[in-house]
Amino acid sequence: APLTTAFTVAIFLVFLDTFSKVIVVGKTQGIGAIKSWKLYRVVPKTIFYMIFIILGQLCHDFIDVEIPFQKLVLVGIIGIEVYSIDENFEELTGFSFIKRILEFTKKITQIKSDRQ
Repeated sequence: APLTTAFTVAIFLVFLDTFSKVIVVGKTQGIGAIKSWKLYRVVPKTIFYMIFIILGQLCHDFIDVEIPFQKLVLVGIIGIEVYSIDENFEELTGFSFIKRILEFTKKITQIKSDRQ
């Protein structure tokens, strides 16, 4: 059961990343630039993520039950895919939500340090 949720999240994020990249390539280079052999790269990436999720679960079961290895792996996958989706979004619109969040965090940190 815990693997099913992790697999679903990983597959959904890979789908979103692939979909956003197809939109970017279609808008910037034309629909003719979308190639099926490039889309095939999604398959090894998805298999790679599934193997890491399984390894995380095995590490949790056999190494240390206190450490949520599978969740840590999933956080890494989410980070990679969200960053990739953000790059695609920035290429399409010129706006990066991750950069905006980092700028906001930097300003908040600077305001807090100025007050002290």
